[in-house]
Amino acid sequence: MTIVRYFKTPALTAIVYVTSVISIWAAQVVTADHAQWANQAIQQEKQLTAITKPNSVAVLYFKSLSDDRSLDPLQKGLAVMLISDLNKLDIITVIERAQLQALVEELGFGQSGLVNPDGAPRIGRLVQSQYIIGGSFSGSAATQVSAGTQLIDVASGKTIGSAKAKATINDIFKLEKALLSQIILDLKLELTPKQKKMIETPLSHKPDALMDLFQGIDAADHRQFDEAKQHLNRAVQLDPGLTLAKTTLQEIERVRLSSPAIKAQPQATKTEKKTKEQTAFEHRRRLLRATRNATSFSTDLKPATPVSRIPSPAAVQPPPLDQRINQDLLDMRTDQ
Repeated sequence: MTIVRYFKTPALTAIVYVTSVISIWAAQVVTADHAQWANQAIQQEKQLTAITKPNSVAVLYFKSLSDDRSLDPLQKGLAVMLISDLNKLDIITVIERAQLQALVEELGFGQSGLVNPDGAPRIGRLVQSQYIIGGSFSGSAATQVSAGTQLIDVASGKTIGSAKAKATINDIFKLEKALLSQIILDLKLELTPKQKKMIETPLSHKPDALMDLFQGIDAADHRQFDEAKQHLNRAVQLDPGLTLAKTTLQEIERVRLSSPAIKAQPQATKTEKKTKEQTAFEHRRRLLRATRNATSFSTDLKPATPVSRIPSPAAVQPPPLDQRINQDLLDMRTDQ
């Protein structure tokens, strides 16, 4: 995989290509380096528009069109399977998932990573990919899942290929293989017998293990590493041969030992919290002032139709109005 890094000087901006050898189990967990790269790529977007690595592809997450929430893990899961299979081929460069995840987070899409169709070409340009693959799925776990993909040429923005497939959730790996076969045809890739055999092997034949893998990766994207490890460990228990779950567990440990995968959302400081409390209090006080002439805090209201009331003993008569308003304000402040 080729990653672009930027180094600024007062006189110019140098673009340096850093080529790293990545195994078929490319990075799944976003690191500080991924986040830094994404930030720099966006800052240098104008210089990136004309840069494309030939025969490269980025696989975006799938959009769920299903009402069945149990299928949500497939949004990232189908992309993970396609990336893993395409990564087995040395005749095409596949953008790693963690790199894409860091980029979409930096662009403000959040950990979900879902990109709208209009934003897809921009993602392709930022990662210098010649092609991008987007897709969606529908159906339910009780019946079957239908999925489709589109292959888009980044330079022109035109769709140059599409694929469709159906399968039950238990055969979700077969659905992915059907999509993969059409994508390879659309990319006009000539595979050797050895390469064909390599991509025939699924990540796992066990759907429960796959779903735990996908949920583990998603939890890691949300920096919920303990939950991620639970899912990934369960995936390994269900399928000891699920290598991607094992390597993702190793990634999580490396990230934890080195530095946070990406900076967490800053928490409000004491000063900021105090300012928020003061703002809320001032808002309530202004509201009280605005309604003072229209609102009563006593029992002295005179309705259009007289209502018989039982007089209160002198010992429990309400205090003066101004004193009650001040007390109400004090109570509101205490509630903050």
